[in-house]
Amino acid sequence: MANPQREDGHLDIANELARRFCSYRLSGQEWLMVWVILHKTWGFVERDCEGNLTKDQSGLIRKKKFDKIPLSQFSKLTGIDRRRCHELLKSLVDKKVVSKRVSNNGNKIIITYGFQKDYDQWKVSPKKVTVINNDEKVSSKKTTNLPPKMTPSKEYKRKLSKENCVFRQKSDLYSDHKRFSQSWSIEYQNRFGMPYKFSWTKEGRIIKSLLDIFGYEKLCRMASLFFVTEDSWIRNTGFTIPVFSGQANQLAQKLSGPTTEAIENKELKKYEKYS
Repeated sequence: MANPQREDGHLDIANELARRFCSYRLSGQEWLMVWVILHKTWGFVERDCEGNLTKDQSGLIRKKKFDKIPLSQFSKLTGIDRRRCHELLKSLVDKKVVSKRVSNNGNKIIITYGFQKDYDQWKVSPKKVTVINNDEKVSSKKTTNLPPKMTPSKEYKRKLSKENCVFRQKSDLYSDHKRFSQSWSIEYQNRFGMPYKFSWTKEGRIIKSLLDIFGYEKLCRMASLFFVTEDSWIRNTGFTIPVFSGQANQLAQKLSGPTTEAIENKELKKYEKYS
């Protein structure tokens, strides 16, 4: 039988913030990610370099505001795939519900996450409320004569199914193209502090070709290895789509080798952005 105790650690959340939780809309998986961040920050006390507890001006013990939370912990606590965790975190950062800090410690890049308690900055739509006007009288029921049921022919069904299949494939490819382009732009902006300027005529065709060959998920994993590479030629030439395309086969071989997981974990520790 579960028996949680306040003495074993607890979260202090203001009632004002709790009321905002009630009226703002996030997806179920996004809420899971938010609660992981709250648990890992406000659920633990802050300590100085010597390991001593820190206190504010009122003498109260401070709680953590930011913490380094790897994707593996998000995945373990929520049961969500690490690649999906990365997408959810990016969405929450874009909505300004979650704050993200990137700092350098020598050659290492450290990423920490924290909850944005200033809800005026949240870019989330409030829940829709349906208002029923009780002043209006209820009209009497009207019976509508429906036309007789028409059954589509088998030939029409086959044609419709084929057209829907083709449309769905085109729609999925367009969606993956857009998602990958957005992820690339955000990664480039966070890494170099400037927007990535796409040459849509040339680079758009390259991305489409790469998606046709490798698929969206594998291409994202290849991009994660590309952005943390230590190859001097790539660093001097630039992190561009054409250079990425030229390295695609080598990156794909790394992912298909027997040490795929070890390579990904090693690269993700250096810069845990893609997954």
